[in-house]
Amino acid sequence: MQLHPAILSISLALLPGSVFAHGSVLSLMKQTASELLSEGAPGLSMVVIAKGRAYYWNAGSSGRPGLDVTEHTLFETASISKVFTTTLLGIDVARGRKALNDPVRKYLHGRPLQPRMRAATLEMLATFTAGLPGEPPDFRVLRTSEHGIANYTVSDFLHFISLWRPAALLPAPRFYSDASVGLLGLCLGDLRLTTWENRLRREIFRPLGMSDTALQLDAGRRSRLARGEQSDGSPADDWVIDAFAAADGIKSTAFDLSHFLTALLGEDPSVSNRLAAGMAIATETGFPIFNGHGFQALAWTWAPLTIGGRQFWIVTKNGNIPGFSSQISFNRDLGIGAAILANRGDLPVRNIELDLMKRVAAIAR
Repeated sequence: MQLHPAILSISLALLPGSVFAHGSVLSLMKQTASELLSEGAPGLSMVVIAKGRAYYWNAGSSGRPGLDVTEHTLFETASISKVFTTTLLGIDVARGRKALNDPVRKYLHGRPLQPRMRAATLEMLATFTAGLPGEPPDFRVLRTSEHGIANYTVSDFLHFISLWRPAALLPAPRFYSDASVGLLGLCLGDLRLTTWENRLRREIFRPLGMSDTALQLDAGRRSRLARGEQSDGSPADDWVIDAFAAADGIKSTAFDLSHFLTALLGEDPSVSNRLAAGMAIATETGFPIFNGHGFQALAWTWAPLTIGGRQFWIVTKNGNIPGFSSQISFNRDLGIGAAILANRGDLPVRNIELDLMKRVAAIAR
């Protein structure tokens, strides 16, 4: 599929590090963009970090008249939000403020829990083993346009938590859950979303120069937010802030995610020891899954990739909400990372990005 010049922009930003065939990386990114557009993405913004450089590729439509897609266009990151939340948990653990085996009830201000839920820990929330459903049943019946905290409040969510009875003793079998990481965010924010967001800004986003990444956008940033699209081409409802936004509410740009990836790769010398330790705890703590063919970290998962006859592990997280798909991946040994943001949901961004990582690794090794 050819990319029309009117809807395509590319740029290359230099970071400290070695130089290799950057034209080859851009060629691979062009192929990836073509594949995503052919899968139905209206627009996309992506970044690849390789050998100390950040490469950006932007294509398609933002869905908003007059707003071109660039690396500074904002997208909903969907479930990539979860890894910001677990990084914050890692920071608290590194500082000795919290322990992964702390019981959740310690941070609920005396709210009652059913007997099995009393065994839930912060680590169980972060690894989806706390026995919680994907979403509270009374939340799931709401239309997307009604998801906001005006209709389903933090108090509603915590009331659900107090009544929930896990089906099995904890730790329960792993079950992917927005409710689980949403509750974790509230525990980290003293049961207030504003405190959780302020902590993210103060301890992660601001130190890394992620100036556009936020839960709530001011008017200027909102004008740069891509519009989500449904599979039939009609506009998706705006993704409103919900009671467990720590799992799915953060907006960001490819430019900001390049800073996050650079820090995860250990290539930003300005990153504090505390933040570096928090990132390590979030990405390296967990347990094997898929009979040893995967690893569940704190919201992150590890996926095996065979490159040049050798197996490498890619640390990865995908996201999907109505109107948006996202993916972020990295491998420190190879010195590569990538992130993709697109304004349509249910796109196969995970497999597409892992294939891109494999091809970039082949030329970056």
